[in-house]
Amino acid sequence: MVRRPGSHHGGIRGLIRLIWDHGEALEFDLIERKLRLRDVGTPEFTWRDLRIFIKYLPRESALVAEIDPDAAGWSLEALLMATVADGIHWLQWAKTKDGEKGRNQPKPIPRPGVEDKTKRIKGTPEPVNDIVEWLGPGFEDFALAA
Repeated sequence: MVRRPGSHHGGIRGLIRLIWDHGEALEFDLIERKLRLRDVGTPEFTWRDLRIFIKYLPRESALVAEIDPDAAGWSLEALLMATVADGIHWLQWAKTKDGEKGRNQPKPIPRPGVEDKTKRIKGTPEPVNDIVEWLGPGFEDFALAA
């Protein structure tokens, strides 16, 4: 079952909490399958039916997207396609002059839950003398070296 972080409620109580927190997304997933939240608790659509429905929702569902945005939309097929595309990009790059010299390597397609390691904090450079002045006494030799 799709679980909210920190949620320990089970059974109907847990389902009610999930409906309270994510009702619209759940309703959307139900409507896509010609079901309605208002029918829960009837012989045609029991609370058990709802629990099973939620437990086996695919990653592409609105409820999963709302609860775990990083995983949403990334089916096994999508992950495999991204891996194939990355491999093709790398092979193309390897046959270029940049590839021969090991520079400008292609960036992989971003995956959910994987941070880009190339992110760097950029700032404006400060003159060495300003930094030495800020550091105070004892760092004057650094100004001469620059």
